[in-house]
Amino acid sequence: MNIRLIEDRFLQLDNFMKKITVILLIFFIYIGHSQERSETIKSLSNRDFNIYLNSDKNYIFFEFCDPNIKSKCNLNIISFDLRGIVKLLDENLPTGTTAVLGNGKIIKTENGNLSLESFQGIISEKVSYKKFISALRSVFFN
Repeated sequence: MNIRLIEDRFLQLDNFMKKITVILLIFFIYIGHSQERSETIKSLSNRDFNIYLNSDKNYIFFEFCDPNIKSKCNLNIISFDLRGIVKLLDENLPTGTTAVLGNGKIIKTENGNLSLESFQGIISEKVSYKKFISALRSVFFN
């Protein structure tokens, strides 16, 4: 067998592996920078309440267990766009129900708890307003 043929095949394989390595590196860098930011706080019933920011940074998703089913966690998701995010971050958010155009409702109680309601009538578990705002700011501004 000719040594030149063996050498050419080795060089072709070497070049192919270099291309694959570069493509994988670019892919992992892209994935690392497009990850959604998230934060998890505990609801008043001691279950996870997750806050996610999408990669375009214009929607916040809230993932929580159904408050009506205590025996298991039936996940629900509510999303708010920038109008809802601005309203949620308002330092002077009044107690009671505040409708947010195109998003749903924010329900703030007198004792400092907060829950969200979607147009479909899905109501989130109650969370501490201070913990919620802290986690929301961490997700949105970092």
